[in-house]
Amino acid sequence: MYINKSKSEIRFLLSLFITLMACQSSLRAYAQTTEDINGTTYDIVNVTVNTPSYDVAKPPVFARVKYNKFCPLVITSDDMGTSELVNSWAFFNGYPAFQGDTYLYISKGDDFLNSPYNAMEWYQQTSSLKREGQQPLTYTDNTGGVRRFTLTSAIWPYQVETTKYTLINGNDAKTMIRTGWSFAQHDVDGDYSTDAETIASRFKALSDMWEDHVGIGLKVMVEPNGSHKYIDAGKQSDEICWNIFQNGQLPNYPAMHPVLIDDWTSGTDWTSFDHKPDATTARFFFQNKETEFINRIEQADGTAMILGGTHGLSNIFLDYLRNTLQPTDKYWVAGADEVWEYYHLYNNAIISDITYSNGVLNFNVKVPRYKKHQFRELTINIPGISEGTSFSFSDNVITGGGRQNTDYYTFNLGLEDRIYTYIEELIAYYRAHQYNAYVKNDAQYLIDQLLPGNKKSDYQAQLDAAPSYASYQVRTSIGDKVLAEGGQDIAAEVTYSFPKYLLMGTDLYETPQNATAPYYVTTFTPNSGTDNRVVTYTKALENVVYFSEGEDLVGATYNPLNTKCYTDKNHGEYYAYRWSSNAAGGIIRQPVTITSLQPGRYKLVVAVIGSNDNTKHNTTFNFKLDANPIYSFEATTKNLTIFEKEEFVVDEEQTLTLEAANPNVCRWIDYLYIQKIDDTDTGISQHEMDSQKNNLPPYNLMGIKYPHPTKGILIKNGKKVVNSH
Repeated sequence: MYINKSKSEIRFLLSLFITLMACQSSLRAYAQTTEDINGTTYDIVNVTVNTPSYDVAKPPVFARVKYNKFCPLVITSDDMGTSELVNSWAFFNGYPAFQGDTYLYISKGDDFLNSPYNAMEWYQQTSSLKREGQQPLTYTDNTGGVRRFTLTSAIWPYQVETTKYTLINGNDAKTMIRTGWSFAQHDVDGDYSTDAETIASRFKALSDMWEDHVGIGLKVMVEPNGSHKYIDAGKQSDEICWNIFQNGQLPNYPAMHPVLIDDWTSGTDWTSFDHKPDATTARFFFQNKETEFINRIEQADGTAMILGGTHGLSNIFLDYLRNTLQPTDKYWVAGADEVWEYYHLYNNAIISDITYSNGVLNFNVKVPRYKKHQFRELTINIPGISEGTSFSFSDNVITGGGRQNTDYYTFNLGLEDRIYTYIEELIAYYRAHQYNAYVKNDAQYLIDQLLPGNKKSDYQAQLDAAPSYASYQVRTSIGDKVLAEGGQDIAAEVTYSFPKYLLMGTDLYETPQNATAPYYVTTFTPNSGTDNRVVTYTKALENVVYFSEGEDLVGATYNPLNTKCYTDKNHGEYYAYRWSSNAAGGIIRQPVTITSLQPGRYKLVVAVIGSNDNTKHNTTFNFKLDANPIYSFEATTKNLTIFEKEEFVVDEEQTLTLEAANPNVCRWIDYLYIQKIDDTDTGISQHEMDSQKNNLPPYNLMGIKYPHPTKGILIKNGKKVVNSH
């Protein structure tokens, strides 16, 4: 078929064809987002820069130090456990932080592990030593962004599920990881006689355990107590990517060289793809030597990273970081994981397919994947650009930015998608927990790192959305009698804990809902409309002369089951509810006066609860009438346990007191009550009392006793009689 076209039409069609082919080629390049290189998966990132000039002799290169900082400053902190959350992490991230050179350990129950922010709220209320009103410690990332200081906590990962000495639980760790904190292997079992081969096998098991709880394994090892077997084990283990040991000399490493940045960027200290260190690196342990370590930082020449370790950061060093080092905006203050990852990527990522045409520079960055990455970010400099007008990344880039500097263009590009999960968790927590401003700041910090786009806009809208309220009413009653009512509009989840018993007069009432628990809990959530609930108490016992919750015992130490318990209880004849996230109890650290008892026969019931089953926390409770012991028992478990003294007799008015041997925070009184069994049973029979009554001496009408009969009207055995004798 013959088609008659003018030359201009043919030129137009040819141009259109060439354009479409170019677009198709470009689409093919963007469509290929991964590549297999020697068995390793690489993500392919495409970068485009619009620039009027580019020196092709100066191709893009990876920055020698991330964010083009002077040098890395890596700090490790050993054995601090949960106190790291409320000390270093809180200080670095702008939360009220513990202020002191000693350690703070928080004991938390299993039910509390899901709310590490609650631990911080509890700590803020109970600790008078704290720093408040301070902003996070930050530095700039050379493209207009801001990053927070971080460090590495060396922990005992084999106890991640508990909160004992030197430990940190998985949920606290996740809170800290969201803002860039990292963790390292330290003690694997507390037994320093363990051989290197066993330690290496434990590294694998503990890394897997940590990954189960936190979502990422452990790849750095900080040597504990100078036990060089850990160094040998780290070199054997496929889990450990970087060995850090304490001050001293190792037989195989007599010369303690500094960690030279040029060695790490040239691969001198690395072998194989996993980049296990070919040489072990040493840190300067600066506990009680803060001034010497600060001098090392100030005198650094930028050729080596600065690596220091301690047991918790002292006031001296915290003040130095905030007041002296932060204003310089000079150092890349990062944890060991982030530093290792950057140089791992530096040695394995590939810049390829560089083209420049018609004012457009285009190139690819191939970034390897590794199962233990959590900071997949690179800084790239283009020294051949003196003027850039705009840039763009392919869609697989999540965080970062770009900026023209004096004689080069800089990019930060991040591919770690965990940040989406972290943002969503923080927004959910912020909206569910009374709009905590600190949590909002954390969420905003992460949102600001995202590249512009729909996802960033959506997260920002969720964070900025006005609170949505629901109304609720809670009422407790005995029959038709309403004991207490409460209610409000809520934007956050509210939980009410109802006590097991209420005392009205001498009648003890019980909630039927909590047959086996020390309290009854009901929770109201926002966005559920109007929600009304009634909790009804029924009579359980009569003749109860005394009842108290453990935390209400005068002289007991209040123990809110390791959580924040609001103190808006109604301290009248009874109270119906308290607003809290759990129940509470009383720790008996000193003798406690219970009550005065009149003559009679009584029954004593005591409920004790605990936080763990460790036998070293067993506590003996002793009850006395005045100074005379009447009942003693030992509490040996964390489970709610009821102890009963079936009967004790009071012959005359006496005071009941309570003491505890080995008092501690792991065994406490949940509640106790005293029931009077028989008003007349005091050791004297009714017949004897009647006989004594019938033989009382007579009285005259003025109340004067006459031991001998006399004439007139008298009172005899409660009756008027006329005596004529």
